[in-house]
Amino acid sequence: EPEFFYPRCDWEGSTYKAVLNITEDVAAASIGGVIYYFCHIHSKMSGKIIIEGSDRTDEEALYAPVVNDEFDKECGSSGVSMYAEDGARNCKELQFFGGSKDTQFEKCLQAINCQMHWEMFTKTTVDGSNNIATFMQQMIPHHINAVNMAKI
Repeated sequence: EPEFFYPRCDWEGSTYKAVLNITEDVAAASIGGVIYYFCHIHSKMSGKIIIEGSDRTDEEALYAPVVNDEFDKECGSSGVSMYAEDGARNCKELQFFGGSKDTQFEKCLQAINCQMHWEMFTKTTVDGSNNIATFMQQMIPHHINAVNMAKI
C-alpha cells in the first residue's frame, strides 16, 4: 500500500486487507502446487504460497543448496576456496593487506580479497570501453566479497 510510505499517524487508523484469487489457470501453471511472490513496495516481503488441494507434487527447487568445503567452513564464507593459497586461482603474488598471512583469519581475508580482485578483473567487458557497464559488472563481485568479509 503506497500509504505506508507516509508517517504512521497518517494511516494507522485505516483498515487494510489483501485478497488473492487463485484461478484454475494459476493453479495449473504453478510448479508442484506452489507459487512464489515478491512485493516491490515492502522490503523483504516475499513468500511461498502452497495451493491446497493441488494434486501436483513436483515442486521445483529454486536453486541448488550451497555446499561448502573445509576452507569455506573454517572461514564462514562460500565459494572462496579456489582463491586460497593452495587454490587454482590464488593470488600469491598480491598482498591485499599487511601481515604474514599465517593465521586462519588472514588466510581467509587473503582468499576473499583475491576472489574479489580476480572476478572484478575478469568478469567485465572485454575492452572496458563502457565505464558504466564495467562499473556495474564489477559491483557484483565487490558485494559478494562484502558479504563474505562480513561472515569472517
